[in-house]
Amino acid sequence: MAPAERTTREPGEPGVRLRFFLDLRQEPDA
Repeated sequence: MAPAERTTREPGEPGVRLRFFLDLRQEPDA
């Protein structure tokens, strides 16, 4: 599952990365 994760982290799909980033920010580990 290492190569798959790297493919998702590619700059080709900034939308997915942005969504992941927003999701992380929306769920603060308070």
